Amino acid sequence: MIALFATEPPIGTRIVLDDQVYELVQAEPYTRKTDGKASHLLHWDTACPTDGCGKPLRVLSGMSITSLQRRCEDHRVLTKPVKGKRGRRVKIRIEMP
Repeated sequence: MIALFATEPPIGTRIVLDDQVYELVQAEPYTRKTDGKASHLLHWDTACPTDGCGKPLRVLSGMSITSLQRRCEDHRVLTKPVKGKRGRRVKIRIEMP
């Protein structure tokens, strides 16, 4: 689990996974399809961490974040972790504005 927000986080909230920064740029109301409860859909901006790329990408998540997309479509490889990090814990930090 990366993060579990009980209330809508403020715009500008940042999640840092190792050296990759995700910044919250939008939160929109959302009704969950599974149980019909009101929630929020969070929009995060980041950049592809692949060497020399840095292509901006937008990632969507719910209030409970278990994983976030790390790479752009050009460098996305489902079986290969970013920077060879398989088998070790990712450093996670949450910064509120």
